[in-house]
Amino acid sequence: MKYQEKLKLCSGWRALTILGGLALISTLLIYASQAWQLNPARKLEGSDLEPALLVLAFTLLLAFLLLYLARLHIQIDEQGIQYRYSPFHFRTQQLKWSEIQQVYSRKYSAWREFGGWGIRFNFKGNKAYNVMEDKGQAWEVVKLNGKKILFSTRKPQEVSQFLEQLSAKGGPLPLHN
Repeated sequence: MKYQEKLKLCSGWRALTILGGLALISTLLIYASQAWQLNPARKLEGSDLEPALLVLAFTLLLAFLLLYLARLHIQIDEQGIQYRYSPFHFRTQQLKWSEIQQVYSRKYSAWREFGGWGIRFNFKGNKAYNVMEDKGQAWEVVKLNGKKILFSTRKPQEVSQFLEQLSAKGGPLPLHN
């Protein structure tokens, strides 16, 4: 018996929109810095801009690939919770039920609580593994040491139902709604 969910950090169109805006701003800054160097009357020369634009294009392509390819993989079963945020985790992380005090679902604000999306930390030492398109839905794990780990979900009811079923089958799951 297991529950699995795979979430994208952001959709392709959202990644393109974000990076398109960054590309426009970066290109304008490159042109402005070239135009206002020591000699304000200096004209822009193509050879001066080529290296900067190539670096910009490569950086934006790499950022797009990271945004587009980032995935949060979550699996919950009798052993515990396994998760991996690819391509940032090279191997699956595991939380055993013996390390967990409680699990509950809740709404959250990515910006207010963690300053954005992805693998995030807050000032209380808590972690979040979240994505842009979860509509503020998550479930949170409280470890025995008091630290919390928040996981995004697009299916909060399914996660809650699965956790309840696991608990009803005699699993070591401490639930709190």
